[in-house]
Amino acid sequence: MHNEYTIEVDQQEKRGWTLLFPENLQVLDPAHLPTKKRTRTVKLNVERTHLPTADYRLKEAPRGVLIERKGSLQEVATNCLTTVGRRRFAAECQRLRAECDAPFVLLEGSHPDLLRPTSFNKTPELALDALLRLLWEWGIQMLVLPRNTEPQRRALGVWVAHLLITGDVAHAAPQIH
Repeated sequence: MHNEYTIEVDQQEKRGWTLLFPENLQVLDPAHLPTKKRTRTVKLNVERTHLPTADYRLKEAPRGVLIERKGSLQEVATNCLTTVGRRRFAAECQRLRAECDAPFVLLEGSHPDLLRPTSFNKTPELALDALLRLLWEWGIQMLVLPRNTEPQRRALGVWVAHLLITGDVAHAAPQIH
């Protein structure tokens, strides 16, 4: 486990909607697991860069966890319910699966809001169903977390940082069952 990590954020991510990552993060120290629960504080840096696949990854573990962010079910509908969009998103899922050990799609929004019909997407459950089928087909996990307010964006940054670091630690450590 490193004492410092750099979270790489794809430069195409819109600046106003990027996650707010903490400067430091308290994590379980894997050297003391599973018998003792000692913690370690790691420093986090954020670097905007070109990522060929996904929106977030750790510089220190580029094949550990990749996270593709989807900002709304409207974006999902565009990606999954049109022929061109589905083909493009399926290719993106294939790259995610091929380029890392643990691919994730992060869908931002609250569960009730994501199922609320809009003028653009009158049947959001169809977009959700299409997304889940593609993710199942490619073996990609999904997180659904809100990010409308600054505290939610900060909490989401903490969740994503923990997920990325856990991927690095799990990859480096022997499996204990």
